[in-house]
Parts: sequence; structure tokens; C-alpha cells
Amino acid sequence: MMDLKFRAWLDNLLGQPARHVVPDTLRMRQSSHENPQQVFADVAAQLRMLPGRLHELAESRSGYEREGVLCFLADKMDTRSLAIVIARLNDWVPQVRARAEQIYRSYLLAGRVDDLLACIDGLYGLQQKQRVDHAALLQDTYTLLLHPQHLPGVRQALQRGRGGAARFLLGLLLQHTDIAQAAREGMRHSDPAVRQQALTAGVQLPPPVGWAILMAGLTDRAPAVRSQAIRLVMGTPLTDNDKLQLCQRMLLDISLGPREIACWHAARLGLDVRRFYQEAIGRAGLSERELMVLMWEAVHYKLAEGFALAEKHLGHRRALVRLAAIRALLVLAPERRSEVLERVWLDPSRKLKRYVLALIGDGLALQSDALYHAAHAAWLRDDNWLALALSKRLSDWQHLELQLALLDEPRLQASVLAQLAPLNQPYNWLAYARPYGDDQQRIAALLQRAAVRQQLNTLPHLVAGLAKAGLWTE
Repeated sequence: MMDLKFRAWLDNLLGQPARHVVPDTLRMRQSSHENPQQVFADVAAQLRMLPGRLHELAESRSGYEREGVLCFLADKMDTRSLAIVIARLNDWVPQVRARAEQIYRSYLLAGRVDDLLACIDGLYGLQQKQRVDHAALLQDTYTLLLHPQHLPGVRQALQRGRGGAARFLLGLLLQHTDIAQAAREGMRHSDPAVRQQALTAGVQLPPPVGWAILMAGLTDRAPAVRSQAIRLVMGTPLTDNDKLQLCQRMLLDISLGPREIACWHAARLGLDVRRFYQEAIGRAGLSERELMVLMWEAVHYKLAEGFALAEKHLGHRRALVRLAAIRALLVLAPERRSEVLERVWLDPSRKLKRYVLALIGDGLALQSDALYHAAHAAWLRDDNWLALALSKRLSDWQHLELQLALLDEPRLQASVLAQLAPLNQPYNWLAYARPYGDDQQRIAALLQRAAVRQQLNTLPHLVAGLAKAGLWTE
């Protein structure tokens, strides 16, 4: 009988029982004792009438149905059909696998290279399968793809590809074509992992090709590729002095990963890295990237010279340089944290503020009063984003104190009352908590203000909670 789930779907689609619409000859036979040829005919009839069921039947639990789908697709040679055929090459039923291989070889005989390249992800995945050895079939595929007539299409597919499929194609080109050309094409790919693969193969080439590929890796836009290039430099026949010069260059790399690798190798080659950074800070004409790196490393090595550099560039036009300078001052000059943070809260760059907010409580300890005053000032100047971010870092009692203090501002009263509204319920946390002595004194003082009491009288449950906590007196 027809599959029950499919019948329910068809009933819903047609608004009437499917048995009144689909002839008996189109209903699927599920018994394993049915005639295979009849099942194949039924599958073909269904797919002609309902082509949308192709993938559903291709994944059916019935081996007859899966083989029937392959029979239906045998004379429909296109990319979609080939993708299904490749998936069935690893089917758990031997007869289905045999049928899929027969159809797949027809694609090879017909030279359907475009279809094969469009399904390169499936071919790449087929290498990982272990149910059957596909080595002979894959070797025939490689022979076809690597024919000189088809190499331009393979190279185009490499540039379009992503992930494992792109690395698979590059590996084919590196193994069976000119390595220098394949490596150069790999270095132009958008995927850093593909560029790493091309770099590893390219540096083995003799100069000047190998050297050019290595320099391309050292200046690549991806930190992972630059890191790989530094490691590969150490395995080249360059002299130690040349290797050290390249490491010194990479010690000023904008990304931390390449710098760490260059630092390790430079120290191994005899360089005093701390002294290198001390001397670099005193250079004239430093670029923006070099400024950021030197201020960052000044914090790592606790360099006193970094303080003057950070102070000089605290007002730099670029936000990332200001961020590096602020970080250096916050760590190297704790006594100036209040002044520096005040500049942070007034800085126009939200990215810089986010970074400093992330530091608070994670390597940067601040007195809660400093956060309170910063949040209060942010609310008064209508910097709502920063005010909310700072308020979240206050304790519950400090947050309540801040809200009570803001009730003195007529233009903020509506906003503050909306924030206090969740506490206007019979069993809020005020009924079970007690503030510390300093918090209690400050909150009690605020609750004596007429404007504050007048606004809170509109929230009777909040007032009851304050009274129970001993903070509200009539």
C-alpha cells in the first residue's frame, strides 16, 4: 500500500483522500517479496507524477525503491542525478551499489566533466567511506579530470570550491600537474586552509619560485597562513641570520599568533625579544600597526617605555590605536585608571567601550563606586547604551541606588519607573535581601528625598519591600 506518511501529506494537499486521486497502479508495494521490476515501474510512475519525491525515495528504507530511483535516473544525465548516484555508491545493499557504479561509469564514458566537478563534494566524501573500496573508480575519475583538455575546468572549480573539496582538487593538481603553477593558483584561493596547503608544497620548490611563494605566505592576509610561513622558514636552507631577520619582521605582525611563533624562533636563534621591543618603541616614523603591536607587547613585557608611548597616542585618530593605548595605561599605570576610564566613556568609538567593558572583572578590577559614578554620568548625558552596560555590572543594591538617584531627574523619571516596574510585585527580592551598611545608608538617604518618595508611591509593592528591608520609614 501507499506509504502512510505520504498519503497523509497528499490528503492534506488535495483536500480529499489520496486513494480517490492516485490510481492503484501508482501505489507503492512495500513487501520484500514483490517483483523488483514491478517496484521499479511503480517508482518511475510516481516520480513522473510527483518529481518532488525524488530525494525521499532515493533515501527510502527499501532497497528496491532506491534501485528503482537509480533506474529512473539512468538516462537523465545531469548534476542532480549524479549527486544521487554518488551517494548510492556507498549504499549498504550490494545490488544498489552495483547499479550506482554502472550509471556512474556511464558519466565517465560520456566525459561529463562539468557534472563531476559540480558534485566534487560528494566525490571528496566518497574517499572517506569504508564500506567498499572505491580506489579503482576514483582513479578512473582522476584520469578523466586531469586530462589536459579538462584542466582549465578543474582550475576554475578549485577557485569556486570551499573546504575539503577545494583542498581535494588542489591535492590532485599538486600531485599530477606542474607544482609551481598549482601552488600559485592555490595561493590565490579565498580559503586560508587551501593557501596553507599550497604554501607547504610551494616552499619545497627551488628559488626563485619557492622564495616568492614563501614571501607571499609571510604577507598573507590570514594570520594562520603567516604563522605557517614562519614555521616553514625554519625548515629552509636559509642561514640563521636570514631566518632571524624574517623573525624580527614578524615580531611586529599585527596578529598575536604569528608574533608568538616568531618570538619563540627568534629566542631560539639568540635574540633578546624584550630588548628588541624596547628598542623598537624608540624608533621614529612608526606605522599605526606597529604602534598597536608595540603598545600591546609593552603590556606583556611590562616595559616602562610603553607608558610614554601610550600616553602620547591616547588621542590618536584611529580607534584601534586608542584602544591599545588605553589598555597599556590601564595596566601599566593603575593610579591613572579613573582618568583613563573617563576618556573611554566619552570616546565616540563603541567598539573601544565594548573592549574595556569586557576587561572589567576579567583582568581589570575596578571599585564598584567607579562603575556607579560612570553609569550615573552616562544616564545624565543620555548615553543609554553605555549606561545600561555599566548598570548590569553593579550589584542589585547599587543598581537600585542608581535608579533612586535618577528619580531626581524629571526627564528620566518615566524611564526609571519602567525599570523599577518588575519589582512592583508582592514577593520581589527586596523582601528577602538586606543591603550592606554603606549601601543601606546611601539608599536610606535617597528615600528621604521628596521627589523620590512621590514617584515610588506609585509602586506600592516596591515600597512594601523597601519597608520590610528596613529602608522605608513613614
